Amino acid sequence: MRVMQQVTTLLNRQWVDTRRHQAMLELIVVMTALLFILWTDSRFIFPKFFRTLNTVLCGMLIGAIVWHQRPTLREFGLAPRKGWFDGATSLAAFTLGAVTLGTLVGWCLGSIGQMPELGRWASKNWTQEGIQQLLLQVVLVPRLRILLDRDDWSVSAASALTFSLLHTPNIGLMALTLVSGFFWCEWFRRYQNLPALWLSHFILAVTALWTLNPYLGNLRVGIGYLWSSAPRIS
Repeated sequence: MRVMQQVTTLLNRQWVDTRRHQAMLELIVVMTALLFILWTDSRFIFPKFFRTLNTVLCGMLIGAIVWHQRPTLREFGLAPRKGWFDGATSLAAFTLGAVTLGTLVGWCLGSIGQMPELGRWASKNWTQEGIQQLLLQVVLVPRLRILLDRDDWSVSAASALTFSLLHTPNIGLMALTLVSGFFWCEWFRRYQNLPALWLSHFILAVTALWTLNPYLGNLRVGIGYLWSSAPRIS
């Protein structure tokens, strides 16, 4: 009987180690693919065909990883545990509080309204916030949960830090995504409502552009941020 228990323990340990190795490999692949997209997305350096092909191939790779994961609708954030409006008060309070704080800071810095094409940006990029939340909550968080072997605030902190690293080298945006990402991960862990986070993310992105755009580089990241901030030779 004791031998059987030892064998079972050994098999369980090997299974856990295998899951961790797979989670680590998938996390490295996803981060590499995303960083590759962000650091080659410049129409001034790379041709459109290359950028499009790069995005499609990396998207297919990440999609295959998610497909292999086979998340349920609840894990996708499309079947909240207690209804679509559960947790709405806390999310609305955070979002409106962040909007208010951003407006006050922007007013003090004199940076409000320095984004003349905000409506055009919103109409073109409104899907990006949903994609980012999908990557954060469905791809990054589950794998870090396996690696850390925990399901508490530490996973949210690690996920937010990883998420912020994708916004390099835009320091201001990295700081904002670190703080907001931690709240979003904690909120999603309790309520699992992806559309609500999508809306919150979109509202905060528009607010950031309207109030703090000179300090956030048009929310650009990767090579796009470096190119936009590089001095021009006349």
